[in-house]
Amino acid sequence: MITNTTQVYELINLIITTGENNGLHSVAQELTKALHLSSSGLEILGAIKQILTLNYTELEKIVSRQILDEIISFIDNCFGS
Repeated sequence: MITNTTQVYELINLIITTGENNGLHSVAQELTKALHLSSSGLEILGAIKQILTLNYTELEKIVSRQILDEIISFIDNCFGS
C-alpha cells in the first residue's frame, strides 16, 4: 500500500527504467517530464495520473495492474477524489 509521495516517485522511477528497457520510450519520457514539471507536488501527481491513465493498457505489459491502481488511487486521495 502506498502511503506517501516518495513511494509514488520511487515506483514511477522504476516504471521509467522498466519502460525504457522494454520499448516504452515515449511513456518513459512523458513520466520523466512529469517528475520535473514544476515545484507543485499536486501538479506533478496530476500529470503522473494522466499519463498512467492514458497509457494504462500499454503499461500493464510491464507493471502489474495492482501497482498502477495503487498509484492512481493514492493520487486520487491526494486530490480528495
